[in-house]
Amino acid sequence: MIAQSLIIVMRDAACAHSCRYCNMGTKRHVKVPRARLNKLIERFVSWQGEPGNEFTVAVASGYSNENPKREPEEVLRETERLNAMLLRRRGVEYGRLHLGGLKMRTADEARVWMQAQYDSGIRFANASYAGVYEIHDYWNRRPGDFQHLLQLQRIAAETGMELGQYLFVTRNTFPHLEPLLSHLDGLPRPAVERSAILFGYIGGARDYEDERITEAHRERLPDSIRRLIPEHASWKSEREWMAMEADDESKRRHQLWLIIDPTNIDWLETTACADIVADLKEKTLAAHHMLPSWAELRDRHGDPDGVSIYAGRDELARKWLDRHLEERPIVFERRLTHLRATF
Repeated sequence: MIAQSLIIVMRDAACAHSCRYCNMGTKRHVKVPRARLNKLIERFVSWQGEPGNEFTVAVASGYSNENPKREPEEVLRETERLNAMLLRRRGVEYGRLHLGGLKMRTADEARVWMQAQYDSGIRFANASYAGVYEIHDYWNRRPGDFQHLLQLQRIAAETGMELGQYLFVTRNTFPHLEPLLSHLDGLPRPAVERSAILFGYIGGARDYEDERITEAHRERLPDSIRRLIPEHASWKSEREWMAMEADDESKRRHQLWLIIDPTNIDWLETTACADIVADLKEKTLAAHHMLPSWAELRDRHGDPDGVSIYAGRDELARKWLDRHLEERPIVFERRLTHLRATF
């Protein structure tokens, strides 16, 4: 089944560094002018607002809050206006700033930059931490990144923003989780959101399965970290997921992913939104039809003795699908499915 939800994807928000666990994997930034994407978004926002149209529209452009390079100032202002409009339609009053992927700034430069973000309506600054010092810097592939993130969150708090923090739990961050909490608790204001999370099996993280924690690690989690696991998260091992009864896949509702690139932008600009969505629905259903079922993937590729921990059933399904496609290559638009290899 298709959900009434459309995500418009164009990767034009370049990061200043590339994290090993990045959901996007290898970044290939799309060479389509942002002004053209803005016009397409504007059309879909207007279409979304038509009477009786229940579709929700969101935009995914990457993980960095650095402005796209070489874009005119008026295009950047229009981008910010559209982003704010989409947030308001989702009931979010203020913008959220992700601090990963930013270029290095001195403390003085960061204060000026952060104040500009606050003045534009940003009231929340989130950061993702993978251990402390060299361990974090290893995962984020940039020397000094840990201290830079702490500095940015300190300045954000002093500017008046609320703070959010993700703590990645892996084998090599495991010994450093409580020291990380000590650093974070030393910031000028407490985080209003703080979660312990696992790397998903998607993007670059697929190359680091040997860093995934096991049942033994899960049982040894300190209480200070255990209570940070989101209530909706289910940290189960492969064998525990396999023992659960499979969901009724026919009742699952799938989002639509409209992926923008130079090969389709001309067609998108000259085609009605309803026709674009109808075409995308057909392609999405065809892609899902090619996917093996959860039960088939489990029976062919699951490890009934597997003790590595995954936060969701789809993480394992992606892993098993990789193995399945190695054995039985098939051509289909995997990127349109919930088992996409990258976000």
